[in-house]
Amino acid sequence: MIFGIIALSLVLQLVAAILALRLIRVTGGAFAWTLLALASLLMVGRRSLALHHLYTTPPTVPPLLVNEVIGLLISLLFVAAVAGLSPLLARIKNAEDYWRESEHRLRGMLDNTGLIAVMLDDRGAITFCNRHLLDLTGWSREEVVGGNWFDTFIPVDQREGVIERYRHDLAGGELPLHSQNEIIKKSGERLLIAWHNTMMRDGSGRVVGGTAIGEDITERMRVEEEIRRLNTELEQRVSERTAELAASTRELEGFCYSVSHDLRTPLRAIAGHSAIIREECSAINHSCRHHLGRIERAAVRMSELIDALLELARVARHAAHPEEINLSRMAQQVLTDLRIASPERSVACAIDEGLTACGDPVLVRVALQNLLENAWKFTAGNPDALIEVGSETADGETVFFVRDNGVGFDMAHAGKMFGTFRRLHRDDEFEGTGIGLATVKRIIERHGGRVWAEGEPGRMAIFRFTLPGLRPCEPEHPADFLSSNAHAQGVPVNVSGK
Repeated sequence: MIFGIIALSLVLQLVAAILALRLIRVTGGAFAWTLLALASLLMVGRRSLALHHLYTTPPTVPPLLVNEVIGLLISLLFVAAVAGLSPLLARIKNAEDYWRESEHRLRGMLDNTGLIAVMLDDRGAITFCNRHLLDLTGWSREEVVGGNWFDTFIPVDQREGVIERYRHDLAGGELPLHSQNEIIKKSGERLLIAWHNTMMRDGSGRVVGGTAIGEDITERMRVEEEIRRLNTELEQRVSERTAELAASTRELEGFCYSVSHDLRTPLRAIAGHSAIIREECSAINHSCRHHLGRIERAAVRMSELIDALLELARVARHAAHPEEINLSRMAQQVLTDLRIASPERSVACAIDEGLTACGDPVLVRVALQNLLENAWKFTAGNPDALIEVGSETADGETVFFVRDNGVGFDMAHAGKMFGTFRRLHRDDEFEGTGIGLATVKRIIERHGGRVWAEGEPGRMAIFRFTLPGLRPCEPEHPADFLSSNAHAQGVPVNVSGK
């Protein structure tokens, strides 16, 4: 029986030795497991010798059964302990390998990113930095890792404050998520870095340092500063231009006063002297009276042109106040005034109900009045005259129109109709200044809209316009205003106007 116990103990110790040898491989050659494997092999050798002597030479004093049973139990427990630790140590080894591999991948990723990555301990010593920091600053890894971050990278004039903030944040247990500060390159050049910071803690939760990812924003800040400088310069230019426009507006007002007063005075003198000659020189012949009539009509026309110019200037300077406008009621009022002024005319009028828009009532009234006066004037030769005011929808947009069945016009001239002093008819056919439609165009454009015309000679004309919304008042520059008038010198033509 003792022989069997010793043999079983020998087998168990051999198994323990084999498991210990396996753990040497699993743990990467740990010294403790190497000693344990050697001890197990020595015990196997000792038990083998004891078993051999017992088998070949019977002892004079037989081994105690109790001692051998205890040895067997110890061997059994030893095998159980080694076998139980083996999978646990294997998992630990796998976890360590995974951690090392993850760390290797992370370091590789940080090295290849275009951002700075740095890790500091609680004293400010650099425990890790990536290649981008080294490439950016010109330092080598051997010069940086293990050294003090603040002594190496923070400018002397900022170092004390940065160190104090770092210590204060570590003591408070929280780093600011975002921060900015300058660092110095090996050459002494400064870079501005924007940081994203994270606190590092050990397994017990104790703060052991910080990790920061940084971006070099030196060039970006330079560009932003340049943009701010350009914006400041632009604002200054805008202010200067605004002042010039204000001065130009005052000049325009002075021009209007000059037109109103200085030009009217000689016109009144011309008209007055013509009337005196007509009254006092009763013996003048028919030819002289004809020429006097032409002088008087020219003076009246010049006065009308001055009135039209003043109206156009007032439209350009008018400070608009948008509100909801009832275009149906406004059109009815204008046509009523026209009927009162020309009671001999019989004109049928069709106005759609409920025509509304948002705009300045003064400006819109001027535009609508010009369009309706044109329609009234150019239907004078039609005994069945008809004027229509309505709206239609095109591409989701409301389009208003004024239509008449008067003399119409050739579409070849449609693009010229809204110019200043442009007329399509001679004065002996239809009176007018050629400014009315130019005024309409400027008013509609002030409201962000469009105006256009369609016509057919001898049959009809229709003027369409939109009123999407009112724009701020932008007074015209006098040079622009005068050039548009000068452009009319010697030019025949356009319709309408007053």
